[in-house]
Amino acid sequence: MIEQAQILTTHNLALLAGPVVVNPQSGLAALARSAFATTCRLATRIHGNPHPLRTTKDMAYAWRQALFYLSMATPDKQRTALAQFDDDAARCPDRARTRLAPVLAGLRFVHVGGDLGRDGGPTNNGARRLLGWAPGGRHWLQAKPAAQAVTHG
Repeated sequence: MIEQAQILTTHNLALLAGPVVVNPQSGLAALARSAFATTCRLATRIHGNPHPLRTTKDMAYAWRQALFYLSMATPDKQRTALAQFDDDAARCPDRARTRLAPVLAGLRFVHVGGDLGRDGGPTNNGARRLLGWAPGGRHWLQAKPAAQAVTHG
C-alpha cells in the first residue's frame, strides 16, 4: 500500500507541479531523462550485488520520478524522451539493458494506450511495471537475465 501511495504522489512531486506550479528551467523532459539516467545507473548495480533489494527500490524511485516528469511534458517532448530513453539504455551494459527492456516495453505499451493490468506484467510482449517490491519474495529484477536480443519498437 505504501508503494502505491508513493506512485500516486511520487514523493510529493505532484504537489510541486500542481498547486505550487513549479516549472523547471531545464524542462520536464530533461528532468525525465536525468531520472532515467539514474534508473540506468542503478540497473547496472543489481548484478552481483549481495543486497540488491535496496538498489531495486532506489531504481524504482528513480523510474517513478522519470515517469512523473515525462507525464507532465508535452506529447512531442514525451516522444523525443522515449527515443532518448531507448538510446540511453542501448549504451548500458548487456545485463542492465536486459533488465531495462521490459520496463521500457511497459512504458511504450502504456504510452500508446495499453494497460499493464493489476499486477503489472509480464505481458505477451514482455512489458512489465517496475515497482520497488515483489509479492512473495524475490524481485523479478534480481533474476539472472537470460541472453536475449533487446528490441526497440
